[in-house]
Amino acid sequence: MGVVYSCELNSFTYDYLIHSLCAQRRTINARELLNEMKLKGFVPKAKSYNSLVNAFALSGEIDDASSVCTWEMIENGRFVDLITYRTLVDESCSKRKYGEAKRIVKMLQEKKLVDTDSYEKLVNVLQKNM
Repeated sequence: MGVVYSCELNSFTYDYLIHSLCAQRRTINARELLNEMKLKGFVPKAKSYNSLVNAFALSGEIDDASSVCTWEMIENGRFVDLITYRTLVDESCSKRKYGEAKRIVKMLQEKKLVDTDSYEKLVNVLQKNM
């Protein structure tokens, strides 16, 4: 954008572009923008992170979705919604990574990142998929 429109990207612009790229499942481009955004000192909003985690999970990049984005979100104090956790658990199971799905659910409970109702919903997703 800076080359074409002679303007600097701000946090809002990066978030919007990352979300849009994720909606198109262009995870490579979204990841590049995320890295560029962080290099410039911006911290993505929860919407961008949730979009990234969902896009990674749906495209089969479970390891990236769980180990990079979700934990990075937590470290940056961004809210991870139940839909994101559910997608992560669902897609882990669909890729037959049951151990990873169980590990995620257990860790969420141990770190108190989900309430009792959300935990039970995630356990139901696990049981349904196993």
